[in-house]
Amino acid sequence: MRNLFCEYLLRIGAMAIAFAVLGCAEPGYEDASQLLDAYAAGERNFAGVALPRANFGGAGLFGADLSDADLQRVNLGGARLLGADLSGANLDRARLVGAFLMEVNFSNASLWEADLERADLREANLRGANLEGANLKDANLEDADFEGANIRGADFQGANLEAAVNVPPRVREEFDASQLLDAYAAGERNFAYVSISDADLSNANLGHANLRHSNLSHTNLNDADLSGANLANADLEHAGLSGANLQHANLFRANLKDAELAEANIRNANLDDATAMDANLRSANLHRVSLRGAKLTRADLREADLRDADLADANLKDANLQDADFQDADFQDANLRGANLEMAEIRGTDLRGADLGNANLDDANATEANFGSANLHRVSLRGAKLTRADLREADLRDADLADANLKDANLEGVNLEAVRNLDDAVNVPPKFLEQPDPGGDDAPD
Repeated sequence: MRNLFCEYLLRIGAMAIAFAVLGCAEPGYEDASQLLDAYAAGERNFAGVALPRANFGGAGLFGADLSDADLQRVNLGGARLLGADLSGANLDRARLVGAFLMEVNFSNASLWEADLERADLREANLRGANLEGANLKDANLEDADFEGANIRGADFQGANLEAAVNVPPRVREEFDASQLLDAYAAGERNFAYVSISDADLSNANLGHANLRHSNLSHTNLNDADLSGANLANADLEHAGLSGANLQHANLFRANLKDAELAEANIRNANLDDATAMDANLRSANLHRVSLRGAKLTRADLREADLRDADLADANLKDANLQDADFQDADFQDANLRGANLEMAEIRGTDLRGADLGNANLDDANATEANFGSANLHRVSLRGAKLTRADLREADLRDADLADANLKDANLEGVNLEAVRNLDDAVNVPPKFLEQPDPGGDDAPD
């Protein structure tokens, strides 16, 4: 009797009473309209439903559970599925053009050759999804998660992948240099995630191009115009960028290992957390550049212009900074162990807390530089100008101060234990010259 009553209620459209009050069993759905009627009546559980080729164009299915559903070739163009669960669903060759799919769970779903052009997939869960051959042109994938997704042959042209996570290293097929330049000449600027390694782009005009996460390793970009370009997280290892214009470019967390940047113009660029180990930056213009936390181990920065640059927390261990200009730069807490700063211009530079152990600052101009609490253990300061420098609480043990000029330097709390050639320094305050020799006659009993 109850089943007959449920059947009657469902037949006359009283689905809300059938589902919510009597707990009638969910019926099979023969077409999209039946499912949409059930949704309108309050049903949300459509797990495992089989409606291939159904038409849901423009439908509203917010929060619907369509997990493990068979939705091959369905039309969901313009549909609104905010927060829906499509995990494990089969959406092969489905049409989702312009669909609102924000926060949708597509984990382990199959979207083989699905059309997602202009779809809104912000914060979508695409973990383990099959997106092989899918069309994602101009899709919004901001904050989407691609962990374990198959994106082979998928088209991401013009897609927004800002803040997307676990994106595979190549979400586009190999890109030809001429194709990129033709697209740029036609007005295209979004080349995020493009792969164009070993190409010749010398003298190319790519100003303000979006090349985030792009693979440009071993590419020849000598004398190219990349001013204002977005190269965040780009792979530029072994790239040729000599003479390139990178003014105002964003190179946040870019990989510039072994890159050639001699005489490049990198003025006002952002290289925070970038990796530039063994890079050649000789005579580069790095005026007002930000290199906070950057890795510049063994980098060649001879004669580089780093005035007003921010290198706080940067790692410049064993870097060559000979004749470089660091006037008014910020090196707070930077690692400069073993670095060569011979004849460098360090006037007014902030080196508080920096580690300069075993560094070479011979003949450097450190006038009014701030070495407060810096580690200058075994540093060589032969002939260095330290006029009005702030050396408070600095560790100068075993430092070589031969011919250094300490006129009006602040040596409060300085550790001058075993300083070498202090007697040969110029303008040393008398009280430091009169320090008792630890092993001499004035030593305490």
